[in-house]
Amino acid sequence: MASPGPDRYEPLPPFTKLPRWLLGKLSRRGRIRLGVGSAVVAVLLGIAIAAQMRSGQRDLEAADAASDRSKAALQDALAEDQRPRRVRLPAGTTDPASAAVVSALERGVRRDMRLRERAGLLDGPVRSVACEPVRESRTPTTAAFFCFAHVTGARSNYDIELGHGFSAKVDLNAGSAAWCKRNPRPLHPDTAYYEEGKVSAACLPESG
Repeated sequence: MASPGPDRYEPLPPFTKLPRWLLGKLSRRGRIRLGVGSAVVAVLLGIAIAAQMRSGQRDLEAADAASDRSKAALQDALAEDQRPRRVRLPAGTTDPASAAVVSALERGVRRDMRLRERAGLLDGPVRSVACEPVRESRTPTTAAFFCFAHVTGARSNYDIELGHGFSAKVDLNAGSAAWCKRNPRPLHPDTAYYEEGKVSAACLPESG
């Protein structure tokens, strides 16, 4: 009786050719099943990727919308904060920079500051208000001022003046003085978004 021959093994192909080699080992039915399964996996993977992309896009759009709403709310609040406030001039006023006019303007700004303080819009208390004329801004019927409302005074060994600035204009033709709160950009550089706001012409010197 002839002795059995040695076992024969087909060597594995290189790694790069291994998928094709394994595919060749499958029956026709096995290949069909593998193809169908691969197609299903590809479809499911595509659906998952598309859903993730849509979700990410929705998140970005929601973040942009929230940022726009926040900026719009800030702009609305700033417009209200800086809108002109007015006080009537003393009867018979003929000099837009007279002492009586300046006193009326300072009283108006002080009253405005106290209203803002009670509403929780500004820190207080208001110590004093001083209005100084703006150089070369006077006309026969108008005069511009810069008013400063002091809210604190001496601290330690330093005399620190903290408060809020206002642009103001007296207009004899209108019979009133108007002032607008200023909101200058903070000195610190870590403000991501800041709106300085536009001051109304009613509070600024006459142009030209």
